[in-house]
Amino acid sequence: MKFYMADPVKKPDTEGRISSVGTFVKMDFADVMDNIRKIDALTRGLEKVVYVVGWQYTGHDDGYPAFFKFNDALKRPSEATAHESFLAVQKEALQKYNTALSVHVNLTDAYYDSPLWDTYVANDLLSRKADGSYYKWGMIQGLPNNKVCLTDEWEKGYTAWRIDKLTQLCNLKEVKTVHVDAWQPHPNEIKGITRQDEEKAMRRIYRYWRDLGVDLTAEFFKGHTRGDHFIGLQPAAWWNELSPSERLKYGPQLACSGEAGTCDGANDYNEWGFLFGENQHAETYVGKNTNFERFKHEFCTMTLQYVYLNSHKALSYDSQAKTVTYSDGLVADWRSKKVAKKGHVIREGNDVFFPAIWIEDHREIIAYSENGYESRTWNLPEGWEDVKCVLVADISTEGLSDVKYVDVVDGKLTLSLAKGQMVSVQEKP
Repeated sequence: MKFYMADPVKKPDTEGRISSVGTFVKMDFADVMDNIRKIDALTRGLEKVVYVVGWQYTGHDDGYPAFFKFNDALKRPSEATAHESFLAVQKEALQKYNTALSVHVNLTDAYYDSPLWDTYVANDLLSRKADGSYYKWGMIQGLPNNKVCLTDEWEKGYTAWRIDKLTQLCNLKEVKTVHVDAWQPHPNEIKGITRQDEEKAMRRIYRYWRDLGVDLTAEFFKGHTRGDHFIGLQPAAWWNELSPSERLKYGPQLACSGEAGTCDGANDYNEWGFLFGENQHAETYVGKNTNFERFKHEFCTMTLQYVYLNSHKALSYDSQAKTVTYSDGLVADWRSKKVAKKGHVIREGNDVFFPAIWIEDHREIIAYSENGYESRTWNLPEGWEDVKCVLVADISTEGLSDVKYVDVVDGKLTLSLAKGQMVSVQEKP
């Protein structure tokens, strides 16, 4: 997931150049900690990764190619600086709430109000067109989005310098991951450096970070300008635009993801997301006033299914029937919106009954209904044959509540759920 923390407030200076004059805070590190705690309760301790966005300088996309100073408007009252708050929250999240807290950065953007702008100009580290003008990729925060030449930057040692500094600043070796946004190759025409050359530099960067024990995740696998999808080097993408045949070929062990689709609004991935699974993003509704009902819905109808599907091997995709068959008799059916294992339904529409396979000290199932139902009967999964009575408890941001015991009859459990209710079903202690 991503937590969006702040945006820069930019205005023209006396010479008409845009620069940052303030920050608009969407959430601070106290909010980050509160959300991490509540989300861990809702997700029943599932391991999570959270990347904070807009943590540096005055907010999102500010300061690049530099990313070496935390925005002190984001600090908690209990710490002197935002950097101290980040490290304290990171430590507590990892130790108590099954969450690795890392950062979102950009390695290719360069803005003229950056602390490193003069250095990158003086050392000729920016990509240029054949006429000598800087290569730009649109406008961001009112500023031209100039591009770093990764080939030159790597060869002159600045890439490793930036990576080492960020890795130490944000304790990345401990959380083992970093997210690089808009991670695309761009040519440097005046020097004859092609996109393919830049992809070679990108591979060096993946490996350099990996040698430090840090996985680089990015926005896409394919993206706008990539010829190389970096399968085997990039373990996850925020948007997964891989085709069914590619998903079958690589599997989630090599290429896992957030939501299926692309960031430009393309909506052709609903089927693939259901059949192969997808993770909720949460970025747009987590903040000072998080919409936990939406979080709960997306967790139960997206991430919960993705985790379960990923515990099986996808064997085949039928484009006509719109089904994916997995190992151990698991089938996802897009047309009926059902997931079944050995003929027993574990999802129908937005009613779900998935085993919480990450929980190791007891057997547990998570049930959820978008619209609610009365007296629906579910088959308990294999391995539950000895269970005659189960504990059923509501799941909320504060943990479990309203515990009751329900008898199991012939391996079947009958439940009634209210609209939007999420419950834990456990073997009776």
